Amino acid sequence: MKNLQQYYRYDSTLLGLDGIYIPLPNNSFYIDTSCIQPKKLIIGKTYYIRWELPNEIIEIQVVKLLDMYCDNVRINLDVEDVANHKKFTINFNLGVINDCPWKLIDLTQFTDGDLFEIEEFCGC
Repeated sequence: MKNLQQYYRYDSTLLGLDGIYIPLPNNSFYIDTSCIQPKKLIIGKTYYIRWELPNEIIEIQVVKLLDMYCDNVRINLDVEDVANHKKFTINFNLGVINDCPWKLIDLTQFTDGDLFEIEEFCGC
């Protein structure tokens, strides 16, 4: 399966040496950013997006990662909302701290203590 990265040029040497963005085998990518909780993303896997909205409102959305690519300026993630099948793109600019109002989270990487704190916070 080919992904969109083949259509976008990026400086693989600089981004790879800096450990920021590295395409890996089996439709996976290594990304080192505060916007994404797991450092390794896999196309086709389900993740959670934690949106930080105005007035300190937090919204959680379950999405499936459809594709991703880097265009030298930003990293783009094409996702699909699992609930309503709406497709959209989230992105963040490379080299800009705190650039995204969202966090992509993989709940399978949390410890039992982390999950307990989440359950306590949301009351679920």
